[in-house]
Amino acid sequence: MPLWSKFLTFGIAAVVPASFFAVSGGLGGPGVCTVIVATVVLATAAAHYLFVARPLRRILNGAQRFAAGDREWRIPARGHDDLARTARLLNSMVDHLGETRRGLESQVRERTADLRAVLAEVHERSRLAEEVNERLAESDQRRSKFLTNVSHDLRTPLNSILGYLKLLLDGVYENEAERREFLENARMSATHLLTLVQDVLTMTEVEEGMLKVRIEVVDPRELVSDVLRMLEVDRRERNLVLRGDVQGGIVVLADRSKVMQVLINLVGNAIKFTRSGDVVVSVHADGEIARFSVRDSGVGIPEHELEAIFERFHQVDGADAEWSGGTGLGLSICRDLVTRMGGEIRAHSDGTGKGSVFSFTLPCAAAPSEPAGPVPSVADLE
Repeated sequence: MPLWSKFLTFGIAAVVPASFFAVSGGLGGPGVCTVIVATVVLATAAAHYLFVARPLRRILNGAQRFAAGDREWRIPARGHDDLARTARLLNSMVDHLGETRRGLESQVRERTADLRAVLAEVHERSRLAEEVNERLAESDQRRSKFLTNVSHDLRTPLNSILGYLKLLLDGVYENEAERREFLENARMSATHLLTLVQDVLTMTEVEEGMLKVRIEVVDPRELVSDVLRMLEVDRRERNLVLRGDVQGGIVVLADRSKVMQVLINLVGNAIKFTRSGDVVVSVHADGEIARFSVRDSGVGIPEHELEAIFERFHQVDGADAEWSGGTGLGLSICRDLVTRMGGEIRAHSDGTGKGSVFSFTLPCAAAPSEPAGPVPSVADLE
């Protein structure tokens, strides 16, 4: 109902009873008019309050609560007049704003989650990049150290060979025994030089993917005997006990020259880093594999270095000066060679000063038929 209709209805409802009361009360013409006018004024004020002021106050109160952040409050809307429709429109607008707000909040949460994921990925990539840069820097340092050590190790045996040959050519020796000693020293330096060159060549073959292995049936007993013979001079210089313990009847599938290179490297290191005591080379069957072990009573290896020592150019850090020098290639090459032949290599040590054990495995070609026994000594072989 329109507001003017409500006002008219309310006015008629108030004027008619007032007029009847004035006439029945015996009032004259002026008195009746006064009553009617007063009644109309009062009726108009009451109608204004009921149909205009109060609904407007409700709308204003609702608008204030909306502005204060009250999303649950709704304006009471009674009837079908303009003010009621205005209240309903305001309520509908608040509902729509609430839905829009919730949608925006959901989008913000999704975008925030996406942004956090992106930032986490960027952080992870940044961390990985830093690690790569650190490794590259460390690798450069190791390569520089490697080149320095190689240059030194090449000059040392070459100078030794040239020095002993000059002494021999000049006849600077007192007897035949001293002459043979000079020749033996020159031979040892040449062997060391050959080993160094072989390591560098093997590293190059591995990096270029050109390393080839020729699998054949190999007798570990014969192989260990040859290694002991080759390193006998080194053993004498250190005054160590060097012996072999090979289970009889074992034959392995491997590249003989590559296994020889691995054993020479491991046994040579064991002799180099052992001040006193013994070095034992053993081979025993373990199911379908043969386990080669080189045990020494030397300076030992710190626990945190047991894995790192097989990395290329890596050298054990420590106060012991005996660990210094070398190219840092030997053990890395051993790992590459053993892996190419289908085996595994590992190191064990109880700590600095407690010796170490290097062991590697190779597949057996046949089951062993004899118990373990000592490998013939150099004297027996001669």
